[in-house]
Amino acid sequence: MRSHDIKTLAEKWFKPQLEECREAFPRAVQRKLAEFAKRGTVRSPVAYVAVENLASQEIEHSGELFLAAYKEAFAAVSDPISPAMLGQVKRDLDALLSSESARVFKAIAYVRDACEPVKAKDAVELRARTQQKLVAELDLLVAKLTRNEVFLLADGNRIPPHSLAPTGSMNEASLQNPNTWRV
Repeated sequence: MRSHDIKTLAEKWFKPQLEECREAFPRAVQRKLAEFAKRGTVRSPVAYVAVENLASQEIEHSGELFLAAYKEAFAAVSDPISPAMLGQVKRDLDALLSSESARVFKAIAYVRDACEPVKAKDAVELRARTQQKLVAELDLLVAKLTRNEVFLLADGNRIPPHSLAPTGSMNEASLQNPNTWRV
């Protein structure tokens, strides 16, 4: 399967979910501000920090949707993941996180202006931790997938390792011997 096909498969899964999140975020900000309005502290730096945390969570959720879609797409193919494919996925993840952080940063600008916080994070700071975390998860996923081999059955069918389970007790010897695996 070509990298374009994997990307298309992943996008079909995460884009509708991402759109739902994009529509829900302004309502979540309003709910958070309503909590502070009840206490009479809606224009406080504390309120902005709470909204900023909500924005960071939104960026992280978007990245997690992206990563989950690629996990599913990678699992659906039997071809190994090439370094070029991994590089493209990382670039796409970076582009997604950049656009999402710019979007949420813009969406909370009115709160930032009203609250006048001491130190507000910019769009890059909002996504930095999430980006590091998701790139590490992606690297780990690809390492696990490329380290595993696909087992061939006598009838020519291919079985990916994640669909196999060891028989009997699990120990190092049983994990090394494919004869102890069952479908």
